[in-house]
Amino acid sequence: NQMNQCSGTNQTVINQMNQWSRTNPIVINEMNQWYEQTRQTVINQMDQCSGTNQTVINQMNQCFGTNPIVINHMGAPLKLGRWQKKQTEMHGIWKSELRKLAEVENVYLKIGGIGMENYFGTNWVSRAFPPSSDEVVTVWNERILWCIETFGTERCMFESNYPVDRQTLPYSVIWNTFQKITQPFTASEKNDLFWVTAQSVYGVGS
Repeated sequence: NQMNQCSGTNQTVINQMNQWSRTNPIVINEMNQWYEQTRQTVINQMDQCSGTNQTVINQMNQCFGTNPIVINHMGAPLKLGRWQKKQTEMHGIWKSELRKLAEVENVYLKIGGIGMENYFGTNWVSRAFPPSSDEVVTVWNERILWCIETFGTERCMFESNYPVDRQTLPYSVIWNTFQKITQPFTASEKNDLFWVTAQSVYGVGS
C-alpha cells in the first residue's frame, strides 16, 4: 500500500522537477550574483584589516563585528616542513598568537584534527595498527589542556574532523582521547566541550 501511494505521487515529483529545471538559469544567475557580492565583501574586509596598524583584536572587531569566528584544529600547531626541527619556536609563536585571539570574546576554538598526519607528523599513518587512546593522550594532553585553559570551556568545542582524521585514528580513539583528557573536569565543563558550545555557535538543536 505504501509503495502504491508513493508511485501515485511520482508524476507530481517529476512535474515539480521539470518546473524547477525551467527556472534553473534564473537560480544559477542569482547564485552567481550572490557569490560575487559575497566574494567582494570578504575581499574588502580583508583589505581593511591588512591596511591597518591596529592590534589583532581591533582589526577583527572592525572587520567582523560580533559574528562568531571559529578557529579550526587548535590553530594547527604544525610539525611539518621547516617546523619539524623548530618545535620550540613554533609552539612559542602558536601560543602567543592564540593568546591574542583568545582576548576577542567572539572567537571560538575547535579542538581536534589530531589525526592529520600532514599537519602534525606523528608517523601514525605508517603503522600497521593505530595508536590507542592512551598513547594519543600522551601526545596531545598538554596542548589540549592549554587550549582549554586559554579560551575557557565556554569557547571551546571538540571536533572529530572525520573522515579526514581516519587516515591515522579510528573514530572511537579520537573521542576516547577527549574523554580521558577531560576526566577531571566538572559535568558542566564537559557539556561545554562536547556539545553546548557547538550548539550555541552553530545554532543547532536549540
